[in-house]
Amino acid sequence: MAYDLEEQEQLAQLKAWWNKYGTITLGLLSLALVVVLGWQGLNWYENSQSQQARGYYEALERAAAEPSQDSAPRIEAAMQTLQSDFAATDYPARAA
Repeated sequence: MAYDLEEQEQLAQLKAWWNKYGTITLGLLSLALVVVLGWQGLNWYENSQSQQARGYYEALERAAAEPSQDSAPRIEAAMQTLQSDFAATDYPARAA
């Protein structure tokens, strides 16, 4: 494949630019990818924790709505789990 003189100059300029800035460009792109993936991972983790806490909260509400002799231990266990394992969510404050 034959290139004319102008195309060869453009290719030479591109190669020179890549030799000078290629490593830093790939590094910045990699860093951006890590940041985006980390952000998505954090959002997934927080959503997962919130869903689990909602399950304990709903169990606590059901136990409180149906008073029986075994509801007090179930309420206490759900409350302790919410406060110890899911303190970062807003469900422990709602349950209190």
